Amino acid sequence: MRGLRQHQGQCDRRLARGRWCGGAASLVATLGRLARKWRYLNSNIAIERGKKRGSLNIEGDSWSKRYQSANTGEFSGEDVMPTGNTLAFADKAGETVPVEQADKMSCALTFALVHDVLVVNDTGYCGGAGVYFTGFYRCKR
Repeated sequence: MRGLRQHQGQCDRRLARGRWCGGAASLVATLGRLARKWRYLNSNIAIERGKKRGSLNIEGDSWSKRYQSANTGEFSGEDVMPTGNTLAFADKAGETVPVEQADKMSCALTFALVHDVLVVNDTGYCGGAGVYFTGFYRCKR
């Protein structure tokens, strides 16, 4: 286990310098670090291991209060395969598809794990007015 942690530390330093760190040990460590509950402002993201080997299941919910109404948004992705420390998918009519297959009005998200921060970017179509998942998420305690 010590060797895996040491490898992950080297990998984190390479990622900070903009280099990709590959290898099976890196993927296993990244899956373990991603599979958690994350929070940013009014948004929650839960990531857990998927049914397929090396995949992840992702669910998110958020809300925004504008004037006298509250708007909500949610997404889910099943068996999403990460690439290094990143993953991307689109929630198209309740079905998980690659970002490349999403249409203009689909909820498409990209995730990147940088040290202990999950950086998320969405298209803005994942909920009602003012509901966004874009942000810097920290592990929920």
